[in-house]
Amino acid sequence: AALELARHLHAELYAKWKALRLPASWTPGHPAPPVEPGWQAASVPPSLRRRRAELIVAASDTAVIWRGVQAGADAVVLDLDDTFSPRAGNLWRAYANFQTFAAVPRPFLTRVRPLAHREGRVSFDGQPAVAGLLDLAVYAHAFREREIVLYLPKLDSVPEAWFWKRALELTEHWLGLPAHSVRVCLQIETLPGLMN
Repeated sequence: AALELARHLHAELYAKWKALRLPASWTPGHPAPPVEPGWQAASVPPSLRRRRAELIVAASDTAVIWRGVQAGADAVVLDLDDTFSPRAGNLWRAYANFQTFAAVPRPFLTRVRPLAHREGRVSFDGQPAVAGLLDLAVYAHAFREREIVLYLPKLDSVPEAWFWKRALELTEHWLGLPAHSVRVCLQIETLPGLMN
C-alpha cells in the first residue's frame, strides 16, 4: 500500500519535479519572492512543545532508536538524510523501522531525503523514484494512525516549497487524513535557501 501511494505521488508530481531546477541557485540582487497575504505558520503540536532533547538517528539503526526511546528523548528523528547511508539494506531496514516504531508511544519525526536525490532501486514508469517522495510515502503510510511530522531538508526555493505542499496535500488525501494535518519543520541549510 505504501508503494501504491508512492506510485500515485510520482504519477501526479514527476513532471513538476523534472521542472524544478535542482539544486536551486541564487543570484545576488535578485529580490525575494513575495509572502502570501495572511500566511501564518501553524502552532507547534502539543506532543512537540516540550522538545528540549531531540535525538536524530539513522532510520536504519534499530538499536540506537530503541536506546533513544529508552533514554527519554522528547522526540526521536528517524533520519534518512545526514546520518543515513542509503545502501539497499539500510533503506529496507529503515522502512521496516517505520512500521515497528509507529506502534511505540513516543513522538517520532522523520527527515526524508532531499528532492535532488533519486532512488535507483525503485522505479515508476521506468524512471528512478524521487527519494524524498518515496520516503514520504513509506513513512506517512506507516504512521497514518498517528501524528505525522516531517523534516524537509535542504529546501532552497519557493517552487520546492510549493512542490512539497502539493505532495503533502496528495498524501493526506490518499490516506484519508484531514487537510493540513501533516506537520513539517523546514530546514533552510544553504545560501540559496536563505536568500530565496
